[in-house]
Amino acid sequence: MQQEIEDIKPFIITLREGSGYDFSNYSIHAIKRRLRKILNEFRITFEDLVEKISHDALFREEIVKKLTVHTTELFRDPPLWLQLKESILPKYLPGKTLSIWHAGCSSGEEVYSMRQMTGCGANVVRGLVTVGIAFAASAGVVTQAATPAQSVPEEHAPFPG
Repeated sequence: MQQEIEDIKPFIITLREGSGYDFSNYSIHAIKRRLRKILNEFRITFEDLVEKISHDALFREEIVKKLTVHTTELFRDPPLWLQLKESILPKYLPGKTLSIWHAGCSSGEEVYSMRQMTGCGANVVRGLVTVGIAFAASAGVVTQAATPAQSVPEEHAPFPG
């Protein structure tokens, strides 16, 4: 039986207070959908979930991993990269120091893509959401889930040929 979740505020507040993760700007529908899946998986009520994340740090971290989206790939969203390459970056590079922050990145493929796009002319910083994958991103490891660079259409590749 699927539980109906009316108000996610207790969950959001408890999670934020216990861990510092703030999902208050996430889509309510997306969080509810993921929460229903979590409730079914663990066979617990919403109230029990809120209680457990307030006291169990390992469980809380597991729930954060289940809430966050781990979609990442090299040069994801090719039209955006093309716009960056042709319209935005030329205004700032070369000759200037540029700092770029990627908020909430997963395992780092987008950060690696930006680093490749800008060469050594930018300080590219990542903002990790999920601690469990922080090591791979900080080590510069591109996971097997990443889309290989050769799958980027030639017309959208940041460095053709």
